[in-house]
Amino acid sequence: MYNLFIILIILFSHSLFANSLSSPYDANKEVIMDNIVPHLSKMAKYPVLKYPNSDFHSLKELYPKDKILIFGYGSLINSQSASRSVSAEALESMRPVVTFGMKRIFNYKARQTAHWGADQNEKEKAMLNITPTPTINSMINGVVMEVTAEDLAKLVDREKGYDLVPLIVISWEDFVSGNPEPKTEIAYSFIAPTELRQNILYTSTSFYPVRGYLHAVREGAQTLSDEFLDFLNETTYMADGTTLVKDWDEETFTDLLCDKKY
Repeated sequence: MYNLFIILIILFSHSLFANSLSSPYDANKEVIMDNIVPHLSKMAKYPVLKYPNSDFHSLKELYPKDKILIFGYGSLINSQSASRSVSAEALESMRPVVTFGMKRIFNYKARQTAHWGADQNEKEKAMLNITPTPTINSMINGVVMEVTAEDLAKLVDREKGYDLVPLIVISWEDFVSGNPEPKTEIAYSFIAPTELRQNILYTSTSFYPVRGYLHAVREGAQTLSDEFLDFLNETTYMADGTTLVKDWDEETFTDLLCDKKY
């Protein structure tokens, strides 16, 4: 059902595209989307796994050589951070990509943040998540890696509260160049739903980004290219879903989200 929902979102957002041009890559998006839609049916055989993702081992049967393609949109973009959970071989397979019909948003409430730096503000508890959206301008960039079941086990343990959801991706190079015949692939990504998992709600609209985490994500993007970092900054939002993180004053923690007392 979730797969069908994503497909319908992309089809609907494609129909709205002509009235939503706004970025330097929009002409490329239009060309690419015309050629992406016929490939959406590929997603039908890829199941959604709900946290705690106990059946993750079954995913290797969907990929050649038992290597599962994982899409990272946050700290996994940073190879140093990713290296804490995946093998050197997986890191070597990392490459930049773009996915469709998604918004990147700081609405995951982290339980532990001390390892991201000292002197944290009491309001900075949010880490990245992605959520389906009916606008094609919500295409986001990230990276994919080919991981073993052992790597994925570590990632599942790391990404608490996140479901494993299949997405369609194309290479960053195809996106930037506007390749009218991009190669499409199905990759799994971690998405935290706005509903309970094991009686816990992992998302919240009340918190601000963990700054050390945000800086690590940006540093990882910068190593890929300036353009890649620019696109990440233009497609990453605060928990309100409307304020770009690049417009947030992370020094003063200007009140943007709510009146909740911390």
